[in-house]
Amino acid sequence: MKFRSTIAALVTVIGISVPMLGADIQGSQTAPKVVVFSGDNVIPQVVDGGGWKTTFKFVNLENHTVSFKLSFFQDNGSTLALPVLSNGLLTAGTYTSITFTMLAAQSTTVESAALGSNVVQGWALMQRNVITDSIGGLAIFRQRVSGIPDQEATIPIVNQFSGHFVLLFDNTAFITGIAIANPTSSSVSIPVFIRNEAGTIIDQKFIALGPLAHTAFAVPSMWPSTAGIAGGIEFPHEWLWRWRTWIALQWVRVHIIRRS
Repeated sequence: MKFRSTIAALVTVIGISVPMLGADIQGSQTAPKVVVFSGDNVIPQVVDGGGWKTTFKFVNLENHTVSFKLSFFQDNGSTLALPVLSNGLLTAGTYTSITFTMLAAQSTTVESAALGSNVVQGWALMQRNVITDSIGGLAIFRQRVSGIPDQEATIPIVNQFSGHFVLLFDNTAFITGIAIANPTSSSVSIPVFIRNEAGTIIDQKFIALGPLAHTAFAVPSMWPSTAGIAGGIEFPHEWLWRWRTWIALQWVRVHIIRRS
């Protein structure tokens, strides 16, 4: 039997943030110079190739012109060269970042090219020129597998939340996948506690991420104790505030398609 994983449902993109205001990401070609502010948005997962495609949609919610920059990063924190299709605001090409200027109420769509056979993944940082500007948006992940309909999942682009946070998982009929990005200049080691639906801690682990680094994984592959059950993945409030850390997360549920 062969198995293919296909997106079946997606729950909101969430972040955990105790902002490191003005945190300067020391940069070179492999570590871009980035200043992260509390108003910035982190898109914890970007994927392209191997049947995958990421589409970004943005809308200016202000009554004046706004500008912002979208930057792409690899798992190791270096710049990600993302192939992008043309639209009304940019030409087709490979981009490590894109700068947008949008008139009042204007919207735009940016699609990754999805031409390669290999999967490339990472994350994206959206930085406003004026952090109080209101810019809406969402990211759409599409997987195309021969012989079955295309599968898509949509996540809103939102500001990060601070403090204690729990991601709920359900590996009963699905498999939950998580993406985590560290948009800071410091390495982090994140304590994570796994609870079953009764609230009992059944597993725990530290997840280490370097500056600007990213990881994505299926929950049962990281914690085999979660296979076949539902529960919560806890990021403790005390750790987040003690270490003044900002991380961003999202999760999806993946359906397993059986093929003979």
